Amino acid sequence: MVDLVPGANLALPCDRIEFGLPGPFDLSAVVLGAGGRVSGDADMVFYNQPSAPGVALRGGGLSVVPGRLRRGAARVVVLASPEASGLAFGSLPAPVLTVTGSGGQRIARFAPRLRTETAAQMAEVYAR
Repeated sequence: MVDLVPGANLALPCDRIEFGLPGPFDLSAVVLGAGGRVSGDADMVFYNQPSAPGVALRGGGLSVVPGRLRRGAARVVVLASPEASGLAFGSLPAPVLTVTGSGGQRIARFAPRLRTETAAQMAEVYAR
């Protein structure tokens, strides 16, 4: 398992990636095209809209299958926020994002230092 630092990247060894973020946090995702824009509301994945082609919230985690993203999708941005509205990350336990492959093996871990932020980009998965 690799400990990632902000800005680091890693080749993913499998076709399905699971993101987990235990604690009082919510995960969400945005599917972006090559121009860095969503194509519409269907590209946003969060608690009221738990799936899009190739992306799904499941049991507190987020699953991304790059090969099943909508046509024209270039990347998926994985976001985190505290469950309770209005709280900053600094008032909660430190978030630790885990990245797991399709066989259940842990691939990476990301533990950013967040303080005053109320939402944070945790990862990006590229469709290539």
